[in-house]
Amino acid sequence: MLRRYPVRLPDDVQSFLLTTNGGEPVNQFFQFFADETREQVLCLDYFYGATRPKADDYTAKRYDIAEACLEYRDHLPRWSIPLGRIDEDSFLLTFNDGKHDGKICYFIWLHDDFHEDNDPNDDDGLYVLSNSLWDFLGRLQPYDAFRVVRSFPIVHEKLKPSVRATKLKALGCSRLGGNETSLESWTWNSFDDQTTFNCEVYVRNNASRIQPQVEGLSLPKLVGYDGDTTVLHFVYSRHVETTALAMIRKSFGETLEMTDEQSDAPKPRSRRS
Repeated sequence: MLRRYPVRLPDDVQSFLLTTNGGEPVNQFFQFFADETREQVLCLDYFYGATRPKADDYTAKRYDIAEACLEYRDHLPRWSIPLGRIDEDSFLLTFNDGKHDGKICYFIWLHDDFHEDNDPNDDDGLYVLSNSLWDFLGRLQPYDAFRVVRSFPIVHEKLKPSVRATKLKALGCSRLGGNETSLESWTWNSFDDQTTFNCEVYVRNNASRIQPQVEGLSLPKLVGYDGDTTVLHFVYSRHVETTALAMIRKSFGETLEMTDEQSDAPKPRSRRS
């Protein structure tokens, strides 16, 4: 199957292709730092395969490494071999020669740029992710592995809606929408210089008959000590966990029922769906 390839594939890539023939991985997400300070959580959409899968539609073409090499050769760095696509429009690459030989790299594809001179020192948009494919595969995780959900029942007599809104704005949040009877949502912008992860805050009333769904996110139903059913949910990157918790404590203090590692207080009881 691999003999038809005009380029030498690294041994670990050959083994992977013979075992899986590419495709969409079960765990697709990995952490990446372009400047060592700001986190990105990227999605590996799919691996190209050694052969095109049996399918009639155009999308089957995307899984063939040989076709990808031919189609994008003027846009990719010298000696590179495309292994898959990242965030729909960038590439996962390996190399069969040069200083990146055998390494796994993330390449940000700028459509107007061409590598006509094939300068081996041109690393524009190229970032080394790992020294081997197996190392990189070990970094792939489900999206939830990078996400933290902290939920606190609201003590109503201490945190009226207007006070809550003021505190959230002071925390760096901007209102997105919703209402008290269903789901109120905010975006939390305080960590924009530390992560590209979408940090958000939700206010959910568990007593409401309307229980809206938050795509890809499970918000726990908690009941406060005094039967309060409105819960404040903070959703943010694990990368900013320490800072986020400190900000929540400072801003809200005793107006929230702190649980888990956030406080030594007993946990509020969970309400079954």
